[in-house]
Amino acid sequence: MKLTGQQKAVWNDFANSSDLQDVTESLTQGLAVVHVLGDGYSATASGCDTEMANPHLVAMRLQEAMVQQTGVPLPVASDGRRRFAMLVWKANDAVDAPSEIATVALGDDRDREMLAVAQATGRARCIGIA
Repeated sequence: MKLTGQQKAVWNDFANSSDLQDVTESLTQGLAVVHVLGDGYSATASGCDTEMANPHLVAMRLQEAMVQQTGVPLPVASDGRRRFAMLVWKANDAVDAPSEIATVALGDDRDREMLAVAQATGRARCIGIA
């Protein structure tokens, strides 16, 4: 997988953390893994592929739990949106080849306004929400 600059930064943060060993161990056991990075903290969930069938939902739940447990809010980017990074491995992925590396921006009221416009103009299908 060819990584973008942002994906490389996420990978480097993960690869240089103590979490690498935990993820490697879970993958060795044949488990799928979702790993979330916040601002100076992280969380990992692992399970069989069916338990981890929706890794994006797992990531959202992990970041909510991280914020609740640490009391540290997610970092805010220059666009004013809170963000977190996530890495996803399927059970048969190598630790150095996750299925997905992404930075996730959380929505806000501006997105609700745009959703109404997208639905009214028929463009909601283009962004996968219709």
